[in-house]
Amino acid sequence: MLTGEAIAKMVDFSAGNLHDVDHLLHVFGLAKAIAEGEGLDAETLHAIELAAVVHDIACPLCRKKYGSAPGKLQEKESAPLVREFFAGTDEPQETVERIAWVVSHHHTYEPVEGAVHQVILEADWLVNTSEGVRDGRPAPTRPAPFFATRTGLGLFAAMFPPVAQ
Repeated sequence: MLTGEAIAKMVDFSAGNLHDVDHLLHVFGLAKAIAEGEGLDAETLHAIELAAVVHDIACPLCRKKYGSAPGKLQEKESAPLVREFFAGTDEPQETVERIAWVVSHHHTYEPVEGAVHQVILEADWLVNTSEGVRDGRPAPTRPAPFFATRTGLGLFAAMFPPVAQ
């Protein structure tokens, strides 16, 4: 499946929820930047791009079913939705299963299982944290302990520079 097709399908799936659309595009952009900055191969980059697009696929269901969409409920509900999203596409089943696993663990910070998981964790954390800062929460002074990529750490430093005292 082409990444652009996945984005269009996920925007449609978001049913006009502009926060969800903005969030997925922001995570997608940072995930792509991290993956490319780390020099990951094309197959891994493609899986990262698709995982970034669908990482919050369970949010609408969780909001409807539970009244909110905390991370652990997203993880619980996401795998079948990911499989359904990619059903009938040309995406290899192995890639779909990897994406389903990563999306089902995108709020599980230990252990980190491979490059796709690492990049999605870092990109989503950066976006969630920046959204929190925009909403008035204090900016972090250090990245989350699971950060491991040079590019993710660089993005953190650029997004959350030390505040002059």
